[in-house]
Amino acid sequence: MALGRSRFKKSSSASSSDPFPLLIANWVLRFLQLVFACAVVGLYAQDIKAAHKAHAYTDSKWAYAVAIAVLSAVTSLVYCVPMLKSYWAFGWDFVLL
Repeated sequence: MALGRSRFKKSSSASSSDPFPLLIANWVLRFLQLVFACAVVGLYAQDIKAAHKAHAYTDSKWAYAVAIAVLSAVTSLVYCVPMLKSYWAFGWDFVLL
């Protein structure tokens, strides 16, 4: 066998050096994160508004859930920027858990 030649063929499937499937997966997951965050904001904000209109106590769990959902929505929008490497700030995702 000559030097520089490989006896294995290169496969035509996506390899680990092809970032396109990872980019699509990242966008899909971030889009789902945005959708779920907006759903939480919409559902819990209605309860907070109803409690405010009734001059009742606003449960702190609802306010906390809305705050985390807003942070999650903003994070998903920021991480969808293609130039930003989201794995550099993976710790922020754990903070949002």
